[in-house]
Amino acid sequence: IIGMSDVDDKEDKEQSQNDTAVANGVLSNFTNAFEQLNATAVKNEDSSLRDFEIDTLVHAMTALTAAYIVIGDFMSPLVDNDQKNIGLVNAAKDKYGRCSTIRPLLIRERDALTENGTKPYADGTLPQGSAALAMVWMVRSLSFWNGVLNALLDDESVTLQAAVYASYEAHLSPFHGFMIKLAFKIGIRAVPTRDIFLSRLCDAQHRLPLLRRYRKTSGLVLEGLLSLLNELDLRDTRVV
Repeated sequence: IIGMSDVDDKEDKEQSQNDTAVANGVLSNFTNAFEQLNATAVKNEDSSLRDFEIDTLVHAMTALTAAYIVIGDFMSPLVDNDQKNIGLVNAAKDKYGRCSTIRPLLIRERDALTENGTKPYADGTLPQGSAALAMVWMVRSLSFWNGVLNALLDDESVTLQAAVYASYEAHLSPFHGFMIKLAFKIGIRAVPTRDIFLSRLCDAQHRLPLLRRYRKTSGLVLEGLLSLLNELDLRDTRVV
């Protein structure tokens, strides 16, 4: 005979295991990381985000990049590029006077490169290997990912393939050459279904609340990063 206490203990154990699985899930990981990034950001008087801790930004983008492969193996080149850019930003934080936040890092890098005669902002280009160029690509990548998830949230009938293609065309395609575009268009044919993709992100019970939390906080972060890039005139129009 199983007593009520035994049943309660079993239910508590199952719930604990489920909570642990969710807490360690892909969607939960990058949602929590971006909420932490938002919480530690330097804010303007109107509460918009002005600056970001480098370590927290690196952690958030690393957690997000780890989720890209859920879309499909064809995302591997984009993942590799993001990891390289995250590494460049992380490595640069001690290069220009031990910066703890991204704004002074980008300003000091710009000043140092200008003094060395690099002219980093000539003709809409940034130096290869710079934290500035890395940040531009990281923001493009974040815009792409947010575009995919927002499309799935806004329209229950949209397929993952359609969401990925539309966001790619809007945020990454303008800066990709023919071969990268071709590889992407071939690879996108193998994306999983919408339901399989979402199930890989999180279990059904917690998925919608987490997606809504991520959309809210990542939208604020993206807005702040775009504002920072625009303010410092960080742009690069080259096609790779």
